[in-house]
Amino acid sequence: MQLKVDDVLQRMKVRCTNELTPIPTIYEEELVKLRTDDCNDDTQELVENIPTFPSCKNIMYNKRKKNLPVLPKTVDQINIDGIWTRTTKGDPFLLADDNTEGCMLIFSTQKNLTHLSAADIIYGDGTF
Repeated sequence: MQLKVDDVLQRMKVRCTNELTPIPTIYEEELVKLRTDDCNDDTQELVENIPTFPSCKNIMYNKRKKNLPVLPKTVDQINIDGIWTRTTKGDPFLLADDNTEGCMLIFSTQKNLTHLSAADIIYGDGTF
């Protein structure tokens, strides 16, 4: 039984490393995969032996952290490139990266800008 539990936990860790899906969602999805229509006593026992999310979340978050860029401590250290400049569909998402007077990053897609330019009224938040 412990080998099966370890296999499920390993799948969770691999997904945490390879995906940006929220970690609690990964945990829940992997448990749901175990609960199929042909669920039997062995499957129920396996589910009961899987550690709870609070007891294994640190391991999964540490796996995720290894693939994420280090958080910058100063404005000069901010460098956004690669997959972080594109949407999940591969479209450009970082439209401007201006560091002339402080750091200003503009994130959007061309489709979003088209919708915005067609709007009759635009509301802004006080943080802008």
